[in-house]
Amino acid sequence: MNEPLTVADLEAIEQLEAADARGRERQSKRLVVNIDEAWAERSAQAFEFVFQGKPYQVPAQMPARVFLFMWRHLFTPIGGGKFRFDIPDEVFVETVKQILGEELARELLESELAIGWVTSQLLLPVLQAWGVPLGQEEESTTQVEKKTALTRESSSGPGPS
Repeated sequence: MNEPLTVADLEAIEQLEAADARGRERQSKRLVVNIDEAWAERSAQAFEFVFQGKPYQVPAQMPARVFLFMWRHLFTPIGGGKFRFDIPDEVFVETVKQILGEELARELLESELAIGWVTSQLLLPVLQAWGVPLGQEEESTTQVEKKTALTRESSSGPGPS
């Protein structure tokens, strides 16, 4: 037979329920992700390129759309959980647009800069800053192997393309 609850039991139950409610409230506050704040912080750390007197910004961290583009077009499985990173000719222009932004890509590609220079001096440093392990062997299922086709031509600086 169940014993009747006393006033002390009811007070204890009330305290437990109140503590549980406070705990759930604290937990829900901790689960809030402020995307606006994170985006503003990310934008403040962007790469800035100045080309023909006009500033352009590239995010300091790889945007999801760029990762998805790269995964679809630039990573090729080579077996054993390894992948080769390569920029095929047929997606080179789109790759430049995805990484540097459409406007800067258009300006660069219409200029007289050598494609090899754009690749080595702009694309590769941004990719490396984003954590793409170019030319590094790592023991994991997401290995990336650099293919020398990244450099379309051997050019040490700007010049005619």
